[in-house]
Amino acid sequence: MLSLHSENSRVQAFGCALLQSCACNSPEMRIRIGEMGGVEAIVQAMQQDLKAANVQAFGASALQSLAMQNQDNVRRCHKLKVVDLVADAMEAHPYSLKLREFGEMLTNTIEG
Repeated sequence: MLSLHSENSRVQAFGCALLQSCACNSPEMRIRIGEMGGVEAIVQAMQQDLKAANVQAFGASALQSLAMQNQDNVRRCHKLKVVDLVADAMEAHPYSLKLREFGEMLTNTIEG
C-alpha cells in the first residue's frame, strides 16, 4: 500500500498508522512485518515525504512499535539510519509534539 500510493501523504500516514496498530501488541506481527519489508517501507515513506509532519510522526510511531523487543527490527533500523532520519524530521517540524514524542520513544527503543 505504501509503495502504491507514494505521492499521497495522507495514505502514507494512514499506512504507517495501520502498521503501528498491527505491531503494537503483537510480537508475532512485529516479526512478520519486519520480515516482509515493513521497516524499509516505512523508512521509504518517511524519506519521500519529509515535509509532511503526520507521515513523520506516524512513521516514527510505527518504527518504534516494530522495534519493541525485536532485535531484528532494531538492526534494520540501525542499517537504515533511522535515528538520523527521525532527528532530521524533528528538526524540520519543531512544533509537532506527536513527532517529538514518537521520535524520542523510537530513539530510546533503538538505542536503549
